[in-house]
Amino acid sequence: MIEVIIEGINYCLNEENLTAQVIRNPERCYTGEFVVPEIVVWENVSYQVTSIGYVDFVEYGIDKVVIPATITSIAIRTLYNRFLKDLTYMGTKAQWAKVQRAKQWLGDIQVVHCTDGDIVKKDEMLAEIEPTLQKIKKLMQEKNFKQFYIPDQFNYDSTVDEHFEDEIWDGDLNLFAAYCHHGSWVRYTIEGIYLENDELTFDISSYIWYDDCKEERCTNDRMGVNEVVELAVQYDNYDWTLPPVLEFYIQLLNRYNHEDAYIEYPA
Repeated sequence: MIEVIIEGINYCLNEENLTAQVIRNPERCYTGEFVVPEIVVWENVSYQVTSIGYVDFVEYGIDKVVIPATITSIAIRTLYNRFLKDLTYMGTKAQWAKVQRAKQWLGDIQVVHCTDGDIVKKDEMLAEIEPTLQKIKKLMQEKNFKQFYIPDQFNYDSTVDEHFEDEIWDGDLNLFAAYCHHGSWVRYTIEGIYLENDELTFDISSYIWYDDCKEERCTNDRMGVNEVVELAVQYDNYDWTLPPVLEFYIQLLNRYNHEDAYIEYPA
């Protein structure tokens, strides 16, 4: 393996299989348009660019990314950048689906432009969670729940619950979106689920603290599925995202009934 810089981009070249990986340069920032070629040439030898490593665009001034269809994997968190909302992929939607990447997409990117159309993050997440939403709805109907909140024995102090095979509840299992900007943090959690007129809505808690916890604010809002997904696609990341939180609620619904779950409306 050798590390080189070709036309302003750092690569790790594999001399055995003649492939190249885009890598980070800790001493220099990528800025402007970041266009990855299919082939790079070093010392008269051609290498096919097949992967993008952890480049860390969070701190870099990238405003446009174009990647070739030869890419087969993208490292987790590579394209996390608050200002980068879309990328261009020079392959089809079917090819993009085969690229190994973080299931939670790629940071704040909302749209991938493919040669045969766009893939919209919100639409993809809605399709992904639809079966889970139907399971939640069915369980609530079977138990005759109009609303379901996290049971009393689950709280924000570390506890152990026998129903979950001694898994530790640390307050993050219902956290589906979070972000930090200039010392301020926002966390979004699903505190409860309602079923009315065959439609699911959610009690969303937003906890905000500013400037190293000098000021805090917590609010609760009732949101529909589309509103929750909007928050999820805007602020999800590799640690917190919506699908596993909904799966967590399925576990709770399977375990608890009226007599041992907190089911009253919040104050």
